[in-house]
Amino acid sequence: MTLTERLREKISRAFYNHGLLCASYPIPIILFTGFCILACCYPLLKLPLPGTGPVEFTTPVKDYSPPPVDSDRKQGEPTEQPEWVPGQPPCPPDASAPQPQLQPSGGEPGPRALQGGDWCR
Repeated sequence: MTLTERLREKISRAFYNHGLLCASYPIPIILFTGFCILACCYPLLKLPLPGTGPVEFTTPVKDYSPPPVDSDRKQGEPTEQPEWVPGQPPCPPDASAPQPQLQPSGGEPGPRALQGGDWCR
């Protein structure tokens, strides 16, 4: 008997034994199969279905008043600093990012380390 014939015989025997098991215990096999299918489909319950998305409500414009306008500037004119910023910024806007420093050839090797106060100079 060759290797292929032995392999075919073992596979046939496994299918035959499985068929006998399913025929001998049909109710437990059906319940187990149903439980496995439900367990595999459970994550699908979290998927949003069409029509279950957020609903947008529109309300009529009532009791609306535009925000107050400063008398010294015109409507729509950009200001130097946003209205929500209290006081002056700690650093000028161009100093917020470190700038690379290039050394000419023959200078000291490598870039110098930035100190804590170098950011706002």
